[in-house]
Amino acid sequence: MKKIIFSLFVALLIYNAGLAQTAPGNQNLTADSAAIKKAALDYVEGFYNSDPKRIAEGVYPELVKRIVHKDAGGDAIQDMSASLLMLAARKNKKNDPDPSVPFKADVTIYDIFNDNATIKIVTNKFKFIDYAQLAKMDGEWKIINVLWAMSK
Repeated sequence: MKKIIFSLFVALLIYNAGLAQTAPGNQNLTADSAAIKKAALDYVEGFYNSDPKRIAEGVYPELVKRIVHKDAGGDAIQDMSASLLMLAARKNKKNDPDPSVPFKADVTIYDIFNDNATIKIVTNKFKFIDYAQLAKMDGEWKIINVLWAMSK
């Protein structure tokens, strides 16, 4: 009996995980998933390669990127716009501590619902993780919000 209950529980988890990316109104899941991943890679690879034009392909011009800073005096939120992100990318040039290791980014799509998506971006070169929200606007997926955190 325990095996049956466990099997049903596992099946339910797998079913629910599948629902996350098959929300109502999303008929073109494969194409949307590929476009979401492309936007994420344009954003993070553009930053890594100091390529503001590539970043612009992946982010909405009104992007808001935020990080929470914590210290003994309290917590504070620092905002970054798309233009500041592109400026930081220009300054990032040749900042790779080990250029012999190729850049790699992993994009995890957590959810797609209609024209909205939530993802996580992790790289082997940066000591931060991005949690991003995307929207499909004028037929293109763009990152509109990013909450990021430094690795400890």
